[in-house]
Amino acid sequence: MAVVFLAPSLEGSLGEPRLAIPSTALLTLVVMQQTYQAEEPPLPYLTFLDIPYGYCYFIAIALFVLFAWGTNVHATAGGDPTPEAAALIRQRIDRADRRFQIVSLIGMALVPVLAYLF
Repeated sequence: MAVVFLAPSLEGSLGEPRLAIPSTALLTLVVMQQTYQAEEPPLPYLTFLDIPYGYCYFIAIALFVLFAWGTNVHATAGGDPTPEAAALIRQRIDRADRRFQIVSLIGMALVPVLAYLF
């Protein structure tokens, strides 16, 4: 997840590498969760680890959607936008990336604590 949380720091114009990161992380999370659950007997309720995993799934999917949006904004900007228009596009994508990064990191700190308390 550290790589996922750092992914919004990549330049918004790097569409394909940005889209590959959350997809790869999602597959890795599924394998990791299945591996730890295979060691336990079947339980009819969520364990403590299932809650942070659920949050990580949500973040990976939301990041994929964010990156798809950013790639689409770049693609629909036209063939060769003016430098001012390109700068505005980059700023818009970077702002959305930064906000997502901060909110998701705060959530990653709060979700396990809340799961433990409740």
